Amino acid sequence: MKTLIPANTDIEYHVYFQNVSMDTITRLVVRDTLSHFLDISTVAAGASSHPYEFEVYGGGVLKFTFDSLQLLPGGGPASEGFVRFRVSQIANNPKDTEIDNSATVFMGFDEPVQTATYTHVIGGDSLLDFIVISDVDTPQLPDGVAVSAWPNPFASAIEFETKGLQCKELIINVFDINGRPVRQEKAPGNKLRLLRNGLPSGSYAYQLAADGRLVHTGKIIVR
Repeated sequence: MKTLIPANTDIEYHVYFQNVSMDTITRLVVRDTLSHFLDISTVAAGASSHPYEFEVYGGGVLKFTFDSLQLLPGGGPASEGFVRFRVSQIANNPKDTEIDNSATVFMGFDEPVQTATYTHVIGGDSLLDFIVISDVDTPQLPDGVAVSAWPNPFASAIEFETKGLQCKELIINVFDINGRPVRQEKAPGNKLRLLRNGLPSGSYAYQLAADGRLVHTGKIIVR
């Protein structure tokens, strides 16, 4: 999968794993080798489903170690987990640069599993070059799932709601036109109210995640 982003914009990666074996998994390691187009000195380990230890090695290698897990077999939420991290690009990556990323997951004594490769392609001048203004924007959502954002533009608050998707928590990250994060809000369930709270008038990009999974991107306008 490929996604367009501007140069000098941070990238947040989400690594998901699931126990598909017949036994409970008690230890798991995620190893991720970063592209040389990313600045390893800026890596910030983020949220996860379970506690972990984080290490950085030479050659751009990141290691997340999950000890004392109880990932149950048989599918369902108790068999799943995730970890997120953020990293900056090196300065001024040229247009059409492709930044590939794939992680290797080691579960117990099973053979390691390689995740699908996710590619970011550099292009445009700002994050908003790649986002369409819309009250309802549904990029690659599962069948029967929709996300609403209303009203847009807004003066004091905007309401986000996922429909056809049950989730425990929504998280929204808001970015200015240069891709810098300016706000993060969380709310339980499938509804989230974003208050203006001093945001200057203008256009902002956002990413909406449900239980740690990115489900929606778009642009909001503050009057």
